[in-house]
Amino acid sequence: MKMSKGNLFDDLSENEREELKRRKELIVDYLIQKRRPEELIHEAGTLMQCPIMLTTNTYRVLVMDDLGFEVNDPIWRGAKKEGYCNADSVALFETEGITRRVMSQERAFVLDYGLGERIPRILHKIDVFGKIGAYIGIFQTGRPFNRVDLATADILCQVLSVMLERGPKTIDSKEEIRDSILYDLIEGRITEYAVLNDRIRWAAWTLKPIFRCVMITPSDRDTDLDNGDYFSYLLTSQLPDSRILRVPEGLLLLMNYAQEDAFPALKRFLSETAEKYGLFFNVSGAFYDLMLIRAQYEMCLLIRNMAKHRRYAERLNCFDDSPLEVLAERITPRERRLFALPKYGILAAYDKRHATDYCRTMTTFIESGCSVTAASARLYIHRNTMNKRLNRIAEICGLEILNGKELIHFYLTDKLTGGRGQ
Repeated sequence: MKMSKGNLFDDLSENEREELKRRKELIVDYLIQKRRPEELIHEAGTLMQCPIMLTTNTYRVLVMDDLGFEVNDPIWRGAKKEGYCNADSVALFETEGITRRVMSQERAFVLDYGLGERIPRILHKIDVFGKIGAYIGIFQTGRPFNRVDLATADILCQVLSVMLERGPKTIDSKEEIRDSILYDLIEGRITEYAVLNDRIRWAAWTLKPIFRCVMITPSDRDTDLDNGDYFSYLLTSQLPDSRILRVPEGLLLLMNYAQEDAFPALKRFLSETAEKYGLFFNVSGAFYDLMLIRAQYEMCLLIRNMAKHRRYAERLNCFDDSPLEVLAERITPRERRLFALPKYGILAAYDKRHATDYCRTMTTFIESGCSVTAASARLYIHRNTMNKRLNRIAEICGLEILNGKELIHFYLTDKLTGGRGQ
């Protein structure tokens, strides 16, 4: 294993050399045994009797081990709470010249001024594939650091360099940081705006004001989404400000755009994609605060579950078009039956007995602004056929086609019962 510049045994007494040799053997043995960085950090902390923090090059915490000590330090407390050194901490590293010193030093050093005045700490960088991939902080507790501790930190960083190159990727790209923000929001690990704003600044992420979530699931909702990578590429190439996350149900697309009037075109693209590839897209309402993504993700799940019970399944289900169906999920079947318009039940029963489609004809008529022309176009039938159907509906169930209250009640019944008339 290549050592850093100079000899770690220079200027050490015989006893110090023996102690350093013992520590080196223990630390290197963890590399030989292919142990995890967490185990090595614990061993090194035990040898020095010091808490240790290991972060990525973007200050995301990889390992924190306090060995049972209380570390009354703002950097430590913030990182433990948030999983990152926050922007205020990093700004302090910059203003005190700590970042510059860490990057320029070939050896570990003790920071015992400014930030480290009350609790001194050993700091060093760790190279991963020729780049700074991680940072380490070793916090003093009890006795002061000595030369053996500094030499131990150098050995530890060299071993960690090899471990991190062998193990899972640790150098975070801005894209990965952005995805980690969204996963942490969905899983409830970010609950404060200060933390969220810190993470967004770290990711160099310029957000537009409007968001929507889109849940993407396969045709068979009980199977996994095949070709997820392809669909991720397809959607992000057409929607460059979007993010795609893998979630248990399939893919979650976060749309981000600047103007309200941009959504109709985006919606058409989503609808065409869903139809072309046989997917289901469930779209949340618009929201303007990224902290709300967890609630909007849950809304997508609610829309998805609601769509399963629809009589006429559509490939794209948008919350803007279906708040009544969403409301229906919140009330009991008994409450739906009590609310239902009896005339709707008569017409639904007739449809079932005679394999007709009068309930759908009526709801399409209402959704078309009670325009015979518009409704017939949507149903691909002639105007005269539409008029005949409306007359027949009135005969079957007694519905007053021009009675606004009855039309509203009919429409609400259809939406609250999922087109089943129950």
